[in-house]
Amino acid sequence: DHPESERLMFLLAQLLSDPPQGVEPFALFTIRAARAAPLFEAMTERTLEFPETLPLLPLPQTAYRDVILKPLEVIARRGQNLAIGAPLADRLVQDATGADALPLLAFTLSHLYEDFGAGGKITLEQYEAMGGIAGSIDMALKRALSKPGAEPAIPANKDEQLACLRSAFIPWLARVDPATGLPVRRVARLEEIPSGSRAIVARLIDARLLVADRRSGADIVDVAHESLLRQWPALTEWLKADAADLQTVDAVERAAGEWARNGRDDAWLDHRAERLRAAERVSTRPDFRKRLGDDGLAYIE
Repeated sequence: DHPESERLMFLLAQLLSDPPQGVEPFALFTIRAARAAPLFEAMTERTLEFPETLPLLPLPQTAYRDVILKPLEVIARRGQNLAIGAPLADRLVQDATGADALPLLAFTLSHLYEDFGAGGKITLEQYEAMGGIAGSIDMALKRALSKPGAEPAIPANKDEQLACLRSAFIPWLARVDPATGLPVRRVARLEEIPSGSRAIVARLIDARLLVADRRSGADIVDVAHESLLRQWPALTEWLKADAADLQTVDAVERAAGEWARNGRDDAWLDHRAERLRAAERVSTRPDFRKRLGDDGLAYIE
């Protein structure tokens, strides 16, 4: 989280600027491309040498077999025996296609390992029984929503469960990229999510569909696999239905932020005519109104 990141960068800067005698330290970072800019900014602020970069291109499908089988060699060195049958490896490579292929493959493998790894071999039949790669998310969701009376308790009625899920994701855990129109994750503070949805959120965290963290003193929740936003039929329908409002609330948040940072000067009021009417309409939805917060509502006013 943020305090840990700040501490790490402080210690690294101290080491690199004043290394022990006879030692020439260097650092190697691996980081997602989308998160690289803040890292470079942190290095610049601490007058560290700007790093050489080595972009890693998307993994080709021809390398997926290694993703599936090489970890077995690692656990074998730890004295644990596990085999994945050749027919299953072939099917996994064949089924892992599209933009979400790699995270879905990883998610599927983790479930296969947890459910069937104890037997020493994972087979094609077990994979098919699970519903394949496409079924892995659906299976995880069904498990998370089963036994509604268990802690944390959730509604037993299916429609009520779906309503709780929808109010957690929209507008808190998902947004729509204005450039591509595709759904993307949004980090939310746990306190933002409606109280009636938090038990289901806790279950999705246990199912590793969501992840919990703590940043700047606040508990936050994030989507573990962005593929969830594109592969879960109910959620994709909800996002499609609310795409326009999600894009509107994003635009208002950005504009309101600039307006607030510039002393609420009228010159920074960026919404007019139909854009303003759309923003006003979105602000009447209680969930979107809460997300806009004081700055967003004051900006619209």
